Amino acid sequence: MEWRLQQQLKIFALLFIPFLGLGAFIIWKSLPAPTCFDGKLNQQEEKIDCGGPYCASCKILAPQDINQHWIKFLPSGKDIYDVVVELTNPNFDHGAAKIDYEIKLLDANLLPVASRRGSTFLLPQQTRHVVEVSFSLVRVPKFADFSVSNIEWVKRESIALMDSEIITTKREFLSQGSNGRPKITVEMSNFSPYKYSNVLTNILALDDKGNVLAASRHISHNIDPDENFSVEAVWNTPFLVEPASIVVEPAVNAFDPREFSLPK
Repeated sequence: MEWRLQQQLKIFALLFIPFLGLGAFIIWKSLPAPTCFDGKLNQQEEKIDCGGPYCASCKILAPQDINQHWIKFLPSGKDIYDVVVELTNPNFDHGAAKIDYEIKLLDANLLPVASRRGSTFLLPQQTRHVVEVSFSLVRVPKFADFSVSNIEWVKRESIALMDSEIITTKREFLSQGSNGRPKITVEMSNFSPYKYSNVLTNILALDDKGNVLAASRHISHNIDPDENFSVEAVWNTPFLVEPASIVVEPAVNAFDPREFSLPK
């Protein structure tokens, strides 16, 4: 009896094992093939989605540093200065979700006159300005320095909002605006379907050679879809010349989902 049971078990095993192998093969074939974009460490990769025999070098895929083109400090009142820095993110595949920086104003002996820390963000391949206003000084600055201490990189495919669709519809300069002070008024419209919690707007006044005469920054809150809104910039001292052009940079933090939402 035991011999017959053993024989039956052998026959069952011979019949079942091929089916088990066929099932495992079907399941294996149905799994997605590993790629260099699947967010997993596989196929002999050195790091996730880079290195190894199949993917691009991890060194090639590492984000390049943020480019600083120039930094300028501008008098905006008695012993008051504003600072403007132009930055570019040269990367196509990465956005800078948070750039921690420090601005220092130095005297002729390179001794610190004032300093300020802050943070900003840049979309892939975006050029934008950092504007810090109202440095109150006791000594006249001769030099300015901008340094980055940390950058939080985010891959392009993880960025939900690549264009805020905030359009500037009007720019107006008045040399004798509020109380005889120069004023720039900008009108904008939100053409996106999103409601924005905060819209950061930089305003730069340029001369005919593209040099910055003055700069300002403003935050507008709770901007609805199709809403028209305006921003005013006022300076305490007159400009040396009338601006030849006005640069307006509205920006929404596309890396923070709390900053934009679809109205219910």
